[in-house]
Amino acid sequence: MFNFKNTKAYQAILADPIFKINKAVKVFSFAIFAISLAGYIFYAFAQEPGSWILPIIALFFSVMVISLTIDSFYHSFVTKNKERKPLTDLIANRSDKDNLADYLDFETAKIFFNALPAVGESSLSSTNLLYSIINSKTKKVLFIFSRLMLSMDFIKERIKGERSNNIIPCDDIILEAINSAIKRDGKHVSEGDIISALSVLEPNFKKMLVELNIKRADIENVSWWTESLAKKIEFINRFWEYDNLIRTGSVGGDWASGWTGTLDNYSIQWTTIVGARGYEEVVGYKEEVKMLEEALARKGTRNALIVGEIGSGRKNIIHSVIRKSFAQESFPELNDKKFVELDLVSLASSIDSAEKAESTISQCFNEALRAGNIILIINNLHEFIDVQKAGVIDISGIIMPYLNNPRTQLICITTYAGLHQKLESKPGILQTMSKIEIKGMSQDDSLLLLESKSLQLEAEYRKFISYQSIKEILLMTEKYISTPLPEKAVSLLQDVFSYCANREDYVIDPKMVDDVLTKKIEIPVGALDSKEKNLLLEMENELHKRVIGQNDAVKDISAALRRARSGVQTRKGPMGSFLFLGPTGVGKTETAKALADIYFGSEDKMIRLDMSEFQRVEDIPRLMGSETQEGILTTKVKETPFSLVLLDEIEKAYPDALNLFLQVLDEGYLNDNYGQKVSFLNTIVIATSNAGYQIILDSIKTGKSGEDIKEELLDNIFQKGLFRPEFINRFDSAVVFRALTQAELRQVAGLQLGKLQKKLAEKEINFIVSDQLKDKIVELSYNPAFGAREMKRVIQAKVEDSLAQAFLADKIQNGATVEIDPENFYVMIQNPE
Repeated sequence: MFNFKNTKAYQAILADPIFKINKAVKVFSFAIFAISLAGYIFYAFAQEPGSWILPIIALFFSVMVISLTIDSFYHSFVTKNKERKPLTDLIANRSDKDNLADYLDFETAKIFFNALPAVGESSLSSTNLLYSIINSKTKKVLFIFSRLMLSMDFIKERIKGERSNNIIPCDDIILEAINSAIKRDGKHVSEGDIISALSVLEPNFKKMLVELNIKRADIENVSWWTESLAKKIEFINRFWEYDNLIRTGSVGGDWASGWTGTLDNYSIQWTTIVGARGYEEVVGYKEEVKMLEEALARKGTRNALIVGEIGSGRKNIIHSVIRKSFAQESFPELNDKKFVELDLVSLASSIDSAEKAESTISQCFNEALRAGNIILIINNLHEFIDVQKAGVIDISGIIMPYLNNPRTQLICITTYAGLHQKLESKPGILQTMSKIEIKGMSQDDSLLLLESKSLQLEAEYRKFISYQSIKEILLMTEKYISTPLPEKAVSLLQDVFSYCANREDYVIDPKMVDDVLTKKIEIPVGALDSKEKNLLLEMENELHKRVIGQNDAVKDISAALRRARSGVQTRKGPMGSFLFLGPTGVGKTETAKALADIYFGSEDKMIRLDMSEFQRVEDIPRLMGSETQEGILTTKVKETPFSLVLLDEIEKAYPDALNLFLQVLDEGYLNDNYGQKVSFLNTIVIATSNAGYQIILDSIKTGKSGEDIKEELLDNIFQKGLFRPEFINRFDSAVVFRALTQAELRQVAGLQLGKLQKKLAEKEINFIVSDQLKDKIVELSYNPAFGAREMKRVIQAKVEDSLAQAFLADKIQNGATVEIDPENFYVMIQNPE
């Protein structure tokens, strides 16, 4: 049911003109009061009689106070909705008696009032409603449109002349809006919720949003943002309320606790720090916060161990509990407690002897116990357990009595590595603690946190960041940085503002975000620029500058990169995955090196593993890591997430090692020894094998086609059980590298000699590479079983050795021209005159 007349909001709208007059009276009375007061002060300093002004001051002060009271009454009662049942209950148990108009907040009700053809109507034009929203220009509407970079004038121009089309029942609009309000835990429908509903129900608006790539979820997120900001402003303005007054703290609370002089010298007072921040919306970690509260408030030992990777928001959980404790919204055992971090690093560095340091730590714990209102925090607990390093204290023996004391409330923080390497060897410590694992913040919660943080940075840097830029920060960090949310996204947000600080641009757009991230991680991200587009389109030609022949391999790799960077790749897994099959020396490894250099920027971006080193089952932990060492593969991919992973001679690896890569090829990640996901989404995985190479060599004589060779080769591999079909099928493509012909080997010789030519040019030596020399190199090195690999040895033995002897004999001067006689490899030298 929609009955606008029968709402409190309708009555408030009718009375709105009266309160607008009161607002004008308030401004006028304040101005006269201020002028009169200034005049009285002037006369007082001039020592002239000004008593005649006092009645005027009193009069307009009284009028001002009355106007302020009326204004406060207007905002606190007249425009406030009556308490109704929660929106979730309304949707679940809606009856015909429920008047949906009652669930509109005051500003949204005014928008409906102006859009309805008549107050008694229950349907309206969706276009009229959109017009009414734009014309209302409330703070929330302006905020939403500006953050989404939506031009109100542009929208009005687009929908001009269509204002009477698409008549929709008001009930349908409000019900659709309620779905959005529920997502932000709203009690009423606001302007943002109606805009969200119209993104689905208003055809022209929906079409515009599609063109601008703005989704309903984007509008809902910005709506949450503006509602959160409105709550904060309202909270600050209502300074007289209990929740606000209590944040000032109390002297009596400190006097009631014991003296903690030693602890104060070596601690961080988190309650004071968090309280000074004022109102903050609590975002995410609801379950973890609840678990921490329960651990600290339970009977018996009351200690908690927070386990998570750096950047996962471990301290955010503690800060959320501190805010609840400060506002007395937590368990009675936690309310009004002081959360104090014991700074063991500072303590150890300022005290000379280990004995004195241990005594001081005990003193700090004793003071906390005597005070009775302190919850201690120890960061990076693992760094102070079983330590045998100068300048670091081992507290494992010191804290045990306190951990077993039911009066102690202690929060410790560690990483998964610290847990497995240090703490698990101390079961006595772990048994006294409730373990709380932090996997990182969700993307939705991280977005809300970024919105909140961005307002602080805007005030600091005097810049404006669009919602699209904040969303870009979240999406790009999640895609390209493997550490947990939210810290990586918050860090990039700060970097973006720092980058824009000295730029003239006022608005921060998504391209600036991409530019900063590209510089930070040396990975091309975001929209493709013309340079990268041309590189991708010309990838085959670029690769063929270094790779001779092997057209199938070059074509497949180039296609995979184009799919990944253009965003049309549908499956999970790495950007591309290939199995290179072929005999030694045909260019398998050189193709991988060329790709790393051309696309990833350097051959250093190639992670190369010799899989023959993993032939035993006990070798497998070296890939992923163990309790005593980092994983070779997982660590390197963490350090270089945008890279080419080359698995050389994969057929020699232990079968269980191959099973590990099934997950990499399928899902794009691998779990390390601590159970943490290592992302391979931004890698290209290439495995090489010379299994069945004799079939490829024999094909030179038989002249078989590429597809026939591939089919025969795979059948041979499956029959011998070298690889299972499901393993081969996980790759994007199994590429057969055929044996090189003599003509192709001649081109390879040219490339190899060209590298030497370039190196000598750096010494100002002109090295002439003749066709006869290339032919001689091919003649001496030709062996189908070894491909071009033998060629490198021939060039070293014949060409490089001859040049080295000439250099050592001082026969070659700077600026000389040299040429190698292909018959006897004698160095012919023409020195400058």
